[in-house]
Amino acid sequence: MDRRAFLGGVGATTALGALSGLGRAGGASGESRRGATSVGDAARTDPDWAVDWRSRWPTFGSAEPSSEVQPVVGDGRLFLTPRVAGVPGRAAEYEGEDAEFFAVGLDTADGSHRDGNTIEMGILSRMPAGTVRAAGRFVTTGLADEAERTFATVVTLPDEPRGWTTRVDGVPAGPPAATDETVLVPAGASVAALSASDGSVAWTAPFDSPVTGVTGADGTVYAATEEGALSALDAATGDPRWTASPLTNLGLRGPTVAGDHLLALDGWGGVHAVGTDGSEAWSTIPNGVVTAPDDGRGATGPPGTVGPVAADGERCYVAAVFGPEDRERTAVTALSLADGSEAWTHEFASAPRDDVHSVRNGPTLQPRVVEGSVWAAGDRTAVALDAASGDLRRRWGFGHPLRATPLPTPSAVYFLDGFGVYRLDRSGSDCGPYEVSTAGVSYERGMDGEELSVDGGVTADGCPVVGTVDLVVDGEYLASAGGYVAAGEGTTPYLAYGWEDLPESLDRATLRFRGTDGTVVDTRRVAIDDYREEPPDFSIRCPSMATTNLGVGTSVTVTAEVSNSGSEPGYVATLEADGSVVARRSGEIAREFHDDLEPCDGTTLALSTLLTGFESREITVRVEPTADEGSGDAERFGTVQSGDPYALGGGVAGLTLLGTYVRRKRRGDGSD
Repeated sequence: MDRRAFLGGVGATTALGALSGLGRAGGASGESRRGATSVGDAARTDPDWAVDWRSRWPTFGSAEPSSEVQPVVGDGRLFLTPRVAGVPGRAAEYEGEDAEFFAVGLDTADGSHRDGNTIEMGILSRMPAGTVRAAGRFVTTGLADEAERTFATVVTLPDEPRGWTTRVDGVPAGPPAATDETVLVPAGASVAALSASDGSVAWTAPFDSPVTGVTGADGTVYAATEEGALSALDAATGDPRWTASPLTNLGLRGPTVAGDHLLALDGWGGVHAVGTDGSEAWSTIPNGVVTAPDDGRGATGPPGTVGPVAADGERCYVAAVFGPEDRERTAVTALSLADGSEAWTHEFASAPRDDVHSVRNGPTLQPRVVEGSVWAAGDRTAVALDAASGDLRRRWGFGHPLRATPLPTPSAVYFLDGFGVYRLDRSGSDCGPYEVSTAGVSYERGMDGEELSVDGGVTADGCPVVGTVDLVVDGEYLASAGGYVAAGEGTTPYLAYGWEDLPESLDRATLRFRGTDGTVVDTRRVAIDDYREEPPDFSIRCPSMATTNLGVGTSVTVTAEVSNSGSEPGYVATLEADGSVVARRSGEIAREFHDDLEPCDGTTLALSTLLTGFESREITVRVEPTADEGSGDAERFGTVQSGDPYALGGGVAGLTLLGTYVRRKRRGDGSD
């Protein structure tokens, strides 16, 4: 077997959370309309969800995924494969000798390998294409070691019979598909039909350009190509039936059969439909979709999509990127299967962390539709929407970018982010009720300018949860954050929403806390702590003093780090000897926040003077606000024997005197 084809059963210890329990939902979603609160039949019978387990990505090599991952579940196993082939720009992530990706297979019962506390892994090629289930087996495809060839191989557990590996000519440009006992493998400008039982090639069909996607239904195989064509083949023989081409010059991906329509997506989010008999149907670009990057950076082509078009009996559902570069946002749109008209659109908020799979950042994750709910992913939030109306049913927030669209099953939902995999059980739990542990909003300066910073957390008694906090201001939903919270911790990841200039009239914000099932469990209306109303407060840290003997006196240079936790940046700094000012400096220090582990990161002040007269002088530095209100700080450095050529041992000497720390608070009325 090819080393990069699949080395099944290579074991490695993983950080697992075989975790049970979750709290009971304490309230309905405040954003659901017309009472829509369910996500399928399983959720309708019992709204309680539990964190069943979480399993972290392997932490060695290049195993942690940097972008999208394809999950496939079945027979008690969850298999995860990166999607590279057929997605422009992604192959570069896997260049170089160390750029292989470890595929991961997990036991759905506890997130582990069936054989113990290990995970099943296999090394895929540098251009993995995807995995499908056929005849009860997992089959994965990718670029083989040999140039210009695609492999397909069965993934096996250590105690299972050995599988098979087949190679066909052509570089993979799209993911595989399955129909009953057959695996359909795009390989260059061809499609190969392989037997799922032994890997033998039943037929190979040629095309005029690389095949980027394939599917099958009712005895017919459908293929999409890089040149924008859709074609139909006889599933038994591979003989061509019809070709509709070209529908677009952007290339097509992800063909899906929906009733009597065949649907595909182009790279910028356009949707194209033909009849399953090859007849013309419709093409559309949802309103607001960015069709080309207008940023002058010379994009080489559309970044494409990950996943096929989702569809039910009446509508299809697609995700694309809306808006200009500075306000990009992911949107999920429902289109009529009959004519492509827009039924509804749900837009993810344009959060400061860009909750968007941007056309400039990478491919867009396509939604899934299951049991009347549309599941969709932004960058760090996931939602379940009502398929008929687009109403929000549930929302989840995560601390890491999502790597796949949520994968719902009748008994559980799987979420995948940069940390790993979370399995949420929909069967209920015995945990206590949810409790909000913290709730606060402040307006402060962040790395990217002024922002609303949210401190909020939710917990359930004795149980781990997936907690989410939504920020709502003046009735407008702005952003979410959240993630896994261990039992009793009661925290969620930090959330900051960029706001160039918060209006003076806005003094309160609403925080909606969501539990593991994604519905609102508590709502808090809190005052916005606005730093613009706080007086300046200057602090001196990391002080040092250097002295140099000049024969006729002593040169003293004082250096200190100064930070300001208030709104007025103006300051005056003085260097005093025996209480008399000998040097002065003024300027501005904007409000800053510092990590306690690295305290010396404020504004650096340096004051110096020459002391003469053979006297001992007490050296002090004071930093005070120029405004009437506020507070300052004073640091006593120690004593310098000025003008004495022997006081410092002669020559040039550096002296650091810790001295006694003196802090003075000065208010507008002059009192201490």
